[in-house]
Amino acid sequence: MVPIKSRGTYTKVNIEVTNQGAVDMTDVSLVLDRGTDAEKVLMSANQVHTGRVFGVTESVEELGLQELPTEPQQAANKVVKAELAPRVSLVFSVGGERFVRVGSDVQSI
Repeated sequence: MVPIKSRGTYTKVNIEVTNQGAVDMTDVSLVLDRGTDAEKVLMSANQVHTGRVFGVTESVEELGLQELPTEPQQAANKVVKAELAPRVSLVFSVGGERFVRVGSDVQSI
């Protein structure tokens, strides 16, 4: 997750995942606030091939983030990692089994 600056302020965040597995992922979604009343699918795809990137760029407001610090960039990255990363889930299937990944934690669902 990388904040994107426009006119001196961070206005968007780019959220990307690379399929580093040996097989394609199917029924893939990036979900914000999964399992809550505020759940929102940010992006979905039928299939993400091995080695391919899957992602979306969303506005800071859409993601419910407070204003990000403008300097240094590491401060903005830290806020995104602390406040946004735990709220974004990657939901996908591999070999007919369904998984959810939040951060580095992957669980079968």
